[in-house]
Amino acid sequence: MTTPATASGPVQRGKFQPLKPPSEASLVGLLLERLRDSPKRRALASSGPTTAAIREWTWDELTAAAVDLATYLEAQGLRRGDRLAHLGPHGVDWILVDLACLLGGIEHAALHHDAPQAEQFRQLDWLAPQAIAFSGTGPGLPSGRLPAGLRVLDLRQNQGRAEPRLHNASGQAWLRDIPGLTAEMQRRLKACDPGACATVVISSGTTGRPHGVRHCQRALALNATAASAVFLDEPADVRLSWLPLSHALARTGDLYTALVRGSCLHVVSDRSRILEACQQLPPTVILGVPAFFERLERGARSGAIPDLAAALGGRVRVCVSGGAPLRERTVAAFAAAGVPLVQGYGLAEAGPVVTLASPRNARAGTAGPPLAGVDVRIDAGGQLLVRTPSRALGTIGPEEQGFDSHAPSTPQPESSD
Repeated sequence: MTTPATASGPVQRGKFQPLKPPSEASLVGLLLERLRDSPKRRALASSGPTTAAIREWTWDELTAAAVDLATYLEAQGLRRGDRLAHLGPHGVDWILVDLACLLGGIEHAALHHDAPQAEQFRQLDWLAPQAIAFSGTGPGLPSGRLPAGLRVLDLRQNQGRAEPRLHNASGQAWLRDIPGLTAEMQRRLKACDPGACATVVISSGTTGRPHGVRHCQRALALNATAASAVFLDEPADVRLSWLPLSHALARTGDLYTALVRGSCLHVVSDRSRILEACQQLPPTVILGVPAFFERLERGARSGAIPDLAAALGGRVRVCVSGGAPLRERTVAAFAAAGVPLVQGYGLAEAGPVVTLASPRNARAGTAGPPLAGVDVRIDAGGQLLVRTPSRALGTIGPEEQGFDSHAPSTPQPESSD
C-alpha cells in the first residue's frame, strides 16, 4: 500500500548500521564468503539421543554438499526459474535442499510439514511446481494423488541410508578439491540473479488463508544482514534451530543469519528434546515464539525448572520472540533469571523482519526500532505502513484467478501493510 497523503505520525527510520553485504547482495554470495573465510568452522550441528550422537558439519562440508545436490537437481531436469515444491521435517536435509535451490536458481516452495495433507495437495495445485522433493524421514505424499506429470525426487533417508546427503561420494570428492569447489561456487555466483524469485514462503498472514510470498535472494540477504547487525553476534555463536524453516521467521532469523555471521546452527528436529539439546551444545542465541517462552516461564515459576539459565545451557546471551505479542511477565521472569528476552515484529512480505529490539534498547511491551533501511509510520486509520528494501516480489495463491505462476512479478508499491 502506498503511503496516503492523510498519513499521520512521523516516519521512524532504522538507526542501526548493518554489516556490509556483498556488492550484489545474495545468499549464494554469503555462502561463498563462508567457504573462503571460515571453511573449517562449525556450520551445523544436529542432536542425537545422547551427547556422543551430536553430528557436526563445517562450512566447506556444507558447501560441498549443497553444490552436489544442486548438480543432482539439475541432472533431474530442473533449470533456473523452475519451481520445486518440497516436503520434509525440520532437519539438516531440509537446509541442504534450500541451499541447493539457491545455488541452482530454482524457486524453493516449501510446504509446511505439519500442515494437513489435504491442504498440502491444495497448495500444490496453485503452486504449479515442475517437481516435488521429499527429504528427511516420513511417508511423503501418496503418489497417486499428485498432479499429473509432476516429477518426484525422493531424497529421504531410506533404503539403509541413515546419513543426510552431506556425506555421499560426490560431496567428499569436492572436499578433496577445495580450489575446484571455490571455482564452482564463483561460477554459480556469477550465474545468480539476486533479483529473481528464490523462494515461495507459504503464509496465512492475518487472513488465515494460505498464500505464497515470493522473495528474491537480494531481499532475504539484506534482511538477514540488517537483523544480524542489531546484536553483538560473534562467529563462535551457536543458534538453537527448532522452529520449522519452512516459515519466514526461522528461515531468515536462524538459517540466513547464520550465513551472515558464519555461526553454528544447532538443528533440533524433536521439539520435545529442546532442553536436552541445550545441554548437549549450549546455545548463545534462541529464536522462538511466545508460546515457547511462556512454557519455560511456567516451568520456572512452578519449580519444574529450578534454574532457567542453566536449563538453557548457561550461555544464552539473548532470546528473541516473534510471531505474536509476548506477555510482560514472561519478559520479567527471563530477566530475573539473567536471560535477556526481546521482541521483534515482521511480516512475510517484508523479508520478514521489520523491527527488532536488542538487550541494549529493549523496553517491555515493545518490539524495538525498525531495521536499518526500513521506514515505518502509522496512517490516519491506525494502520502500520512499512517501506523496506526486503519487500517481496509479489504473492500467488488460490484466489488469484488466471495468474501465471512463472511470469515476472508485477512491481509492488513502496510500502506494504
